[in-house]
Amino acid sequence: MEPKVISRTLSKAVKSGQWSYGNQSYFCQKQGSGNNWANGFCIHGPQHEEAVMDLVRKEVEQCERLGGFIPIMSLAGGTGSGLGTYVTQCLRDTYPNSFILNQLTWPYGTGEVIVQDYNAVLTLSHLYQSSDALLIHENDTVHKICSQLMNIKRISFTDINKVIAHQLGSVLQPACTRWSISEYGTNPLGDLLESLVTHPEYKLLSLMNTPLMSDKSLQFSTFTWPALVKNLRQMLISNAKMEAGS
Repeated sequence: MEPKVISRTLSKAVKSGQWSYGNQSYFCQKQGSGNNWANGFCIHGPQHEEAVMDLVRKEVEQCERLGGFIPIMSLAGGTGSGLGTYVTQCLRDTYPNSFILNQLTWPYGTGEVIVQDYNAVLTLSHLYQSSDALLIHENDTVHKICSQLMNIKRISFTDINKVIAHQLGSVLQPACTRWSISEYGTNPLGDLLESLVTHPEYKLLSLMNTPLMSDKSLQFSTFTWPALVKNLRQMLISNAKMEAGS
C-alpha cells in the first residue's frame, strides 16, 4: 500500500545522508484501501499479515533488548487506520509482553476524507483493547503551531511532520530514573508509559512542549529551566497545546 509515499520517504532518507532504510525493511503494494477502514482491516491485513510480521521479526532479532513498538498511524484514510489497527493487534498477539505506543494523527476538523469520522472511531475502539497507550496529534493544532509559532507562510505536510517528529523525539529521549538523577533509564518507552498510564483504561495521551519557534527566532532567545517548567505548567492547567499568548 501507498507506494508513492514509501518511495518518497526512502529517497528523502538517502538524500539526507543521516539515515537510510534497508532494501528489505519495508512493505508496499500498488493497491490502496480506498479510505475504507474495513478494506484495510479485513482484507489487506489478513492478506499481508505474514509478510509484514516477517519484516518485524527480522528487525526484532537484531535488537539486543526490545523496548517496545511505536506504530505511527493516520486516522483519516483506510490504510493507516484499518491496516495499522490490524498490525497493532498482530504485534500484541506476537509480543504480548512488549510495550505498544500508538501515535495517531487526528484528521483536520474541516474534513480530509468524507468517512474519516468512522475510520477514527473504529480505530480507537480496537486500539483501546490492544495498545498500551494512544498518543494523539491533532492536525488542526499542529497547523496552528506552524502558522503562529513557527511563522511558516505556506504550510506543507513536511512542515507538519517535522513538528510531530520534533515532539516525539523530545519525549522519547532517555530520562533520569526516579531513583537516581545521575542514572538514565534503559527503556525510555517503558519508563514513559509506567509514569503516564497509571490505569489500564487511561490510555489517551496528549503532548505539550516548549519552546516552539522558528529556527531564526530560536538563535536569539535564551531560556531557563524554571521558566520552561512554568510555561508547561500553565499550558497543563489551561489544557492548551500552545504557549499562552500565541
